[in-house]
Amino acid sequence: MKVFYDLTHFKPQNVKPAVALGVFDGLHRGHQRIISRLIKEAKRFKTTSLIVTFFPHPQKENSLYSLSHRLTLLEDAGVDTCLVIRFNSAFRAISASAFLNNILIAKINPAIVFIGRNFTFGRNAQGNWRTLRDYSKKAKFKLRIVDVLTYRGLVISSSRIRKLIKRGDFDTAQKLLGRPVSIFGKTVRTGATRHRCRPRL
Repeated sequence: MKVFYDLTHFKPQNVKPAVALGVFDGLHRGHQRIISRLIKEAKRFKTTSLIVTFFPHPQKENSLYSLSHRLTLLEDAGVDTCLVIRFNSAFRAISASAFLNNILIAKINPAIVFIGRNFTFGRNAQGNWRTLRDYSKKAKFKLRIVDVLTYRGLVISSSRIRKLIKRGDFDTAQKLLGRPVSIFGKTVRTGATRHRCRPRL
């Protein structure tokens, strides 16, 4: 998987890609549904799959997984390319329309865009799936809106999984993640003991 860190290093694709937008923190079952459909549609239209993600977390949450871990899981899922946009104060101030015009179309130029129904973007989260739906008609790209998944009547979300892990409910967290709760890092030997260390980003 090719990874581009920030827009200044991103090179336009040779073909219009199939794109999924989101933080994808934890790559839980809801995210897996979006990514699976993204890859399937990319193959169907004979184009590349591109994940556009954001770091650090836009809501200033502690990430479930480090960026390194997230990228590893995306590669394992079969994604072709990932663009990591640094979510700093300048990016936070960008309006929804500026994001659509100056980044999504001018830089990425998608054929298809996938989002979860709860995806928001732009200054003060002013853009949502309705904004993208209306814009897609003008910009002439296909939009795929993926409904959220629920478990026992509640939406599967990274924030919910985060709370489950904090209180030690790893069984339920695993059900929402769709995989065992894991920590990704390097093994460091100190004397006779080995420690698992979370990688620095």
